[in-house]
Amino acid sequence: SLVRSGGAVVLRSAPSPEMLALRGPAAKLRASSKPAKLFAEPRQAYELVVRLTAPKKGAATFTLANEAGEQVTFAWDRAAGTFTMDRTASGSSGFSKDFPAVTVAPTAASGSLDLRLLVDACSIEAFGPDFAMTNLVFPSAPYNLISSSGISNFTVYPLNP
Repeated sequence: SLVRSGGAVVLRSAPSPEMLALRGPAAKLRASSKPAKLFAEPRQAYELVVRLTAPKKGAATFTLANEAGEQVTFAWDRAAGTFTMDRTASGSSGFSKDFPAVTVAPTAASGSLDLRLLVDACSIEAFGPDFAMTNLVFPSAPYNLISSSGISNFTVYPLNP
């Protein structure tokens, strides 16, 4: 659909409604600065529903990681009007010097930012109110840990094929 964002008309994307049928039971969890497990056993595919709250200074952030130390960090900077996904430490990247990257999407969100993330074995898709972003990642094990400085609660759904 088309939406107004920051005075411009932009294309908004959202996951297909059929994705809801793949959701397993919801788990409402609390995030903290210490890594917390998303699942008892690592899963290849899941959906994460997050509400980021804008801090007075800087960015609200959270990180998905695995036990190997590979990670992807997400940040929303309300003042700058940006959402970023940092895959510089996401896993295998030796195939291209350009692969480790931080991607940026503009957003006009204020106060809070609602996100849906679809995570699978080699991609992460982030859907915000006025942006969508997809990044390839090649971790050696699934991202099963979360830590945060910008969210206190989130919902995670296993995705069942």
